[in-house]
Amino acid sequence: MGTPVEPKPTKYFIAFLVADLSLAGGEAELSFKLGGIDARATTMAWQESKFYRGEMGAHLWRGFWSLQSLRSAVDLVAVSSTSKRSKIKFRDPLSGGRRVNLDPAYLDALKVVLASTQNAQPADLSSIGD
Repeated sequence: MGTPVEPKPTKYFIAFLVADLSLAGGEAELSFKLGGIDARATTMAWQESKFYRGEMGAHLWRGFWSLQSLRSAVDLVAVSSTSKRSKIKFRDPLSGGRRVNLDPAYLDALKVVLASTQNAQPADLSSIGD
């Protein structure tokens, strides 16, 4: 039988979607709240799903930010709550719809864990690639 041990620190990152590239400025807020961003992936056009079209539009951009400091896997709930507050702050003032979607995640030696309250259902998979 194994002995429980404290997990090793993990590398956190944020996956984001925006319709307006100027909104990627949410980076500054998250950087302030979560301790700095040490790497940015190239932001690319993203049309892998119709899920966000009604709220954010058809032309979206996907990007990733890597957070500078290593954290415990247990911090995922707190990081997710911080990103949720940022999403709310950047809502469209007229419609109240999202303009930024932020998905925090972490990577360790064995897995990638995404904080999401949405689970894909088989019916949702039909929109992939549309």
